[in-house]
Amino acid sequence: EIYTLSLRDALPILPMWAHYAEKHHGFVIGFDTNHEWFQGPHLHRVEYTSTRPKLTAQPGVFVSKSTEWADEREWRLLVQLDRVTAVHVDRAD
Repeated sequence: EIYTLSLRDALPILPMWAHYAEKHHGFVIGFDTNHEWFQGPHLHRVEYTSTRPKLTAQPGVFVSKSTEWADEREWRLLVQLDRVTAVHVDRAD
């Protein structure tokens, strides 16, 4: 099993509210991408392609999407479930 976190590298665009937020309700969370959490090997820029990927266990299948979605400018953080030992929330900020 793989945990997936989908992110965008810029402020939201209106169609994303329609696609991902319940009737345009929701909120935006900003991240400091200089934080070490974003510097590891698990973060991948989504590749937008007109070719459908083959369904295999290769990481590429998890980070590709149709060119029709390219406006999303998506990144995905992929972590195998067995590698997650704990979740920490830093409330210092």
